[in-house]
Amino acid sequence: MRPEIRIRDRRRGVVVVALLGEGPAKPTGYGGWEAVTRPKRVPMTDWPAGDALRMALPILLDGFRTDTSQQQKFDRLENMARKKGNTRPPTVAIAGPVHHTDRVWVIEDIDWGDAYRNDDGVLVRQAATLSLMEFVEGDVITASQRAREQGPIGPGARYNIRPGDTLMKIAARKLGKADRWKEIADLNNLRDPRRKLPTNLQIQLPER
Repeated sequence: MRPEIRIRDRRRGVVVVALLGEGPAKPTGYGGWEAVTRPKRVPMTDWPAGDALRMALPILLDGFRTDTSQQQKFDRLENMARKKGNTRPPTVAIAGPVHHTDRVWVIEDIDWGDAYRNDDGVLVRQAATLSLMEFVEGDVITASQRAREQGPIGPGARYNIRPGDTLMKIAARKLGKADRWKEIADLNNLRDPRRKLPTNLQIQLPER
């Protein structure tokens, strides 16, 4: 008997129970290193950020032996992946004997495989492969925060880290653009834009 996989809509609590399909779940997205070219020198190895973790998860919706319709599960999975109006699709949680069940995911795509319908045309078996992407909440800085904190930044300006600060948050708040985190990172020999920084740290800011 194949092991069960549970896919749960974290917004509505709807659960789809399926069997693990053919082959194992395959995580990808390791790495994140890149070679930065330098004039007349060996390229510098840099870590701009980790790639998004992805996983291909084969599943089987199976009611063949009991002649049970799988249409509701099919519809629920589609609802977890498709955008409706201005509402983004929900995040999902995965449970079962697969990797990274502690992560939060979004369904990037569904590759519907072989299907079987009974004599009445009822869908009783459906194979699929879910393309999952790890969900990472963005660093959000409001316009009022930017307006309140931005001002001229001169040479040698320093900044005291606050609880919950990341390079992206500091760049958005002090420099006006989150993507300027790399300038702060280069000045202070830091790398991860989303990692929370220690509150006893003081860093240097680029001029603005």
